[in-house]
Amino acid sequence: MPRTSPPYDVLRQVLIESRIARGLTQQALAKKLGRQQSFIGKIENASRNIDVIEFIEVARALDMDPARLLAKVVKAAYPK
Repeated sequence: MPRTSPPYDVLRQVLIESRIARGLTQQALAKKLGRQQSFIGKIENASRNIDVIEFIEVARALDMDPARLLAKVVKAAYPK
């Protein structure tokens, strides 16, 4: 069962917004990853959590620096 919490919600939202900002559908992103669309769908709808390695792979498939993307999540999920 996926763990849900405000920080996980932020992570999912950042991933969704990043995908959309790059003009990618779930299907297109999944194809870049060599995965099924359901992999992205389950992450985005909170049916599945994403691990750190998958996060790096998704960030790179989005043509984003994983550290910068994670910093965006941290800033939104854990404001000072």
